[in-house]
Amino acid sequence: SPSWRKNAVTPKRRMNFRAISGPRGYLAGSHRRKARTMCRSSPHQNPREREPLEFRNPEESHSNYRRKDFSLEYFAESRLAFIDELQIGEAKLDLAKLALLVAAEDDALTSHSSVKFPVDAYLKRLDALARDFEVVLELNKMSGAEDADKIDLLIEFLFGPSMPNTARFVTYRSKFDRGDLRNTVVDAPGVYESPHPAYLNNVLTRKRGLSANLAIIASDVLRRLTKNGCLTHWAKVVPNAGSSDGIPLVELLIRGEGQNIDMNCCSLDVLRMINIHLKRSFWPFAWQANDPVSGGFAAAAGTFLDGASSAESEAIARAALHRLQRGVWTSPGAGDIRRALAACERLVLLTNGPSSGATKKAEATARRDYAVLLLHVGRFEDAKKELLRYKELVDIEGNLSHAVHVDKLLYRLREVDVSSDAVFGADAARREALHNSMASDSQILPLTW
Repeated sequence: SPSWRKNAVTPKRRMNFRAISGPRGYLAGSHRRKARTMCRSSPHQNPREREPLEFRNPEESHSNYRRKDFSLEYFAESRLAFIDELQIGEAKLDLAKLALLVAAEDDALTSHSSVKFPVDAYLKRLDALARDFEVVLELNKMSGAEDADKIDLLIEFLFGPSMPNTARFVTYRSKFDRGDLRNTVVDAPGVYESPHPAYLNNVLTRKRGLSANLAIIASDVLRRLTKNGCLTHWAKVVPNAGSSDGIPLVELLIRGEGQNIDMNCCSLDVLRMINIHLKRSFWPFAWQANDPVSGGFAAAAGTFLDGASSAESEAIARAALHRLQRGVWTSPGAGDIRRALAACERLVLLTNGPSSGATKKAEATARRDYAVLLLHVGRFEDAKKELLRYKELVDIEGNLSHAVHVDKLLYRLREVDVSSDAVFGADAARREALHNSMASDSQILPLTW
């Protein structure tokens, strides 16, 4: 056993002798030995006693039973790496690394693990895919073939139906994408939307993911093949979310003499698609499936202004919060505001600035949803900045429901002073990440029993 366990204080386990005995107090074999061993180290306790939860395990206050919380520190490192990678420019972006950094952020927020998310290990899997394809080219005697024929073979190698199910990648289409929830308002979108296909690490291990992730895999493998000299020209990759198979579209581009070999030929739209999926999966309020532009803003704003729509939804939200606080984060059907807020922040970063290629409408939608979540976590000054920026970006008079909600929210925030007009962006995200990294030293968590 580790050395730190030798000096640890053993928690006293309390057990009622009658609770495991029969109607006559008879215990058989192993149950009797177990009860005798456990009752020796703990005094008899009346089963009718109802102690408060914080006094049931007083040993949890001991330093040996507490550990440092690395979530903020690792989240800050992933966010800083995400910002630095974005500032390189879309032409030289490593989309696979950015997608894995998204998974690293959410993993740090939820798992509280002392081990960092292995981004480099999953990048090596993509490198192994490129090497395996080069072997396939040699076996098919196509090493000297044209680039178009090699690309067709690569698509067959990655997504072809002739490949075994354990080797090929298949697309994931949720009920929102298929249109099964059309003309409905979903109380908990996380029940119908799984976040796992949006994480590239899960796609590499489970071979099933969003069409955006399939496009990232194809683009990264093609980029590695071009760097290795297997391909002469570039190949543009476009996600094909509208088709049933989700196989990305690949278009061969002619590369001129002296042009850079290491070039990204897939747009940032794939990362926006991933974060929109994650935002919807973790959204803790109702979602309008019939209006993808509105999404869950109206329900979140109404909950902030008027409270929960029913006692049932409030009870579900409280139970979900309790599960997340106890570390049960694997099935967030009722939503997770931390990961939804992180997805909204990444969407703002991906749509902010002229180099992002996004429209003002996309940036306005990202800032609107980000603002309403900031209200629910108590960051009123930042929320007011985002709402004012939202009104600047889009004319909301045409959509009456949004105009009413935004005006009501701004009226509720009328006494909140805004120190500056700067809204959330790369600089603000960097400052916030550095602050969280320094604040993580004081985060100490009790061990869960």
